[in-house]
Amino acid sequence: MLFGRWRTFFLHIFQLLPRARLHVTECILSAPSGNISSPNFPGLYPYNLHCSWLIVVPEGSSVLLSFHHFELEHHASCAYDYVKIYNGVSEDEGNLLGNFCGDTPPPRFTSSWNVMSLIFHSDRHVAFRGFSAGYTKGAPFHLDSLLMHCLRYECASIMESMWIYSPQTRICSNTRT
Repeated sequence: MLFGRWRTFFLHIFQLLPRARLHVTECILSAPSGNISSPNFPGLYPYNLHCSWLIVVPEGSSVLLSFHHFELEHHASCAYDYVKIYNGVSEDEGNLLGNFCGDTPPPRFTSSWNVMSLIFHSDRHVAFRGFSAGYTKGAPFHLDSLLMHCLRYECASIMESMWIYSPQTRICSNTRT
């Protein structure tokens, strides 16, 4: 009987606590170069965030993205705090280049057209310093170039060459050289 009273008391207190709300921000960056960082960087990022940046450079160009600092909560599948990078708009999961967390910065990315998206998400428990990244307008993309994306220990090339990803060096190399 005593347990039932305590349970009722804690349920009542829990209902009075404010609910955590997800704060959503969306930005469109259209300059030929710029910087992106998690909110409050280099301080701790806030809880319950979902920030999205759409990078759009002049048509015919590519987007070059590189990270200067990266420190997010680690999880084996990046389920809590993460950065997702998309080749194009983020609504298309087929464009996902990678999902990253922890303290190992993502590799440099080059988009295959003039748009790239970056999503930052934080949950309601643990916060770190976050990230800072820079982007620039890259050279025009040509179908005969060897533009590749090295992700999840695999490499894909539009020229269908054999590429192998080295997790130690985080570099793709052509096995047909």
